[in-house]
Amino acid sequence: YQRRVHGVCRRTRRRRRLLSCVPTGEVVLAFTDIEDSTTLWEEHPDDMADCLALHNEIVRAEILRCNGYEVKTVGDSFFVAFNQAEDAASFALRLQQALLRASWPDGPLMQRPAHAPVWSDTGELLWYGLRVRVGMHIGTPGIELDQDFRADYIGPVVNFAARVESTARAAKLTTGPM
Repeated sequence: YQRRVHGVCRRTRRRRRLLSCVPTGEVVLAFTDIEDSTTLWEEHPDDMADCLALHNEIVRAEILRCNGYEVKTVGDSFFVAFNQAEDAASFALRLQQALLRASWPDGPLMQRPAHAPVWSDTGELLWYGLRVRVGMHIGTPGIELDQDFRADYIGPVVNFAARVESTARAAKLTTGPM
């Protein structure tokens, strides 16, 4: 039983509202991932839990700020879609800047050489915190909806974007052929 409101059932209205923010057509797909996270979880599980919570908060704030659509997360990875290439590039840049400025929890994880602060000769902070890579690719993927009307993208474009991310290194913007 679905209640009808003005000739349209609530479920249909909800579906339309949720789909109105989903990037369609030619989109930029971005994947993020924390470098070496498996080792970090094994060696510093308590620190990593705190760092992951901060990481997720920062990534989600930048997704919203840059008009992105969070497709899904798996572990410490995000899958994000953008209507505009400029928004996607801004997301990648702003994300790295926000991660650099973050107040990472004190602990042994942040004492590791890969995560400890790195300063330039002039005193500028160059690196600090988790190392997050971002890879992107532009194309026209298929779209599927789950039972809650969340969009998921499918097809070769998605697979290629994921492969681009796997070749990326932290603090570097990596894209597929445009």
